[in-house]
Amino acid sequence: MNVTLEKLENLRQSICTKFLIITLFAIGIAVALIFIMPIFIPIAFVFWVMASLIFTASDKQKYSLMYKNYFVTRSLNRIFEDVQYNKRGIKKDVIESTNMINMGNHFESNDYVEAKYKGVNFCQSDVEVEKETVDSDGNSSTITLFQGRWLIFNFNKEFKSNVQVSGKWFGNDSLYVGYGDKKYKTIGDNSSIVEYKNMRYSKVKMESEAFNKMFRVYTQIEHDAFYILTPQIMEKLLNLANLYKGMIKFGFIDNKLHVAINDGRDAFEPASFLKKIDEKKVFERVDRQIKEITSLIDELNSSNDLFK
Repeated sequence: MNVTLEKLENLRQSICTKFLIITLFAIGIAVALIFIMPIFIPIAFVFWVMASLIFTASDKQKYSLMYKNYFVTRSLNRIFEDVQYNKRGIKKDVIESTNMINMGNHFESNDYVEAKYKGVNFCQSDVEVEKETVDSDGNSSTITLFQGRWLIFNFNKEFKSNVQVSGKWFGNDSLYVGYGDKKYKTIGDNSSIVEYKNMRYSKVKMESEAFNKMFRVYTQIEHDAFYILTPQIMEKLLNLANLYKGMIKFGFIDNKLHVAINDGRDAFEPASFLKKIDEKKVFERVDRQIKEITSLIDELNSSNDLFK
C-alpha cells in the first residue's frame, strides 16, 4: 500500500467531516424533541452513537491500516531486523496451551510482530480475552480478563515442566484466581497444590523474600523452578515487574519464555482522528511503544545466555 502523510491526513479530515455532520444532525433532532416530546431526547443520543459507528466504521478501519503502514511498519523496520508485521495475532490455541490465563469465552488477537533484536528472535501481538455471563433473568455482563501484549521467546535452558511466575497485580492468573473456572481447584486442604486442566502445580517459595512478595511461582517440577529462577534472573524479573507495576506474568514452557503484560492497552493504535497528525509526535509515540519490547529484551538478555 502506497501511503503518504497527505493521503492519511486527507482521510482523517474526511472522517472528521462525517462525524461533524452526524453530530450536528443529532443536535438538531435533540432540539426539535425538546419542543415536541422531551421524553424522547435520548433517541437523539442513540442516533448519534449508531450513525457515528455505521457511517465512519469503514473509513476508520482504512485509516488505522494506513496509519500502521506509514508509522508502525517504518518504525519497526528501523529498530528490528527480519520484521514481519500483519493484522493477525498469536493463535488462541498457542496461548491456551500455556495454561497461564483463564481463556473466558471470547478471544481476539491482532497486530502480530515477528522480528529479531540484538540477535534475539521473538514474536508478539495484542491479545484480548473476555468472559460473558448471563444471569437467571437473562441479563448479560462482560468482564475483560486480559488485555495487553503477549510475547514469546526461545529460551536457552532446557527443562521439562511448566513454570509460571505471576506478578502481584497481574489479575487473570489461572492457577490463583480461577475466575470461576471449574477446571481450577486446590487439592484437599493444601492450597499450595492446585490442579488446572488435569495438571498439578505446586506453589514454591524462592530464596529471595523480595521476589516472593512480588511474585507467585507455580511449577510442575520444583527442581525446574530453582534451575530456571537463578538469583540473577529473579533480580531481572523484579526489575520488569516494577516497570510494569506488577501486571506481568512469565511462563517457562516447552523451552520457550512467554511474557504476558495485562495492562489494559493495545499497542500501535492511532490516536484520536479529531487531532491533526503531528508526524514527529506520532513517530515518538510509536517508538515509545516499541521500547516496551526492546527494554524487556535488553533487561533479560543482559545475562547473555537467557535467549537462544
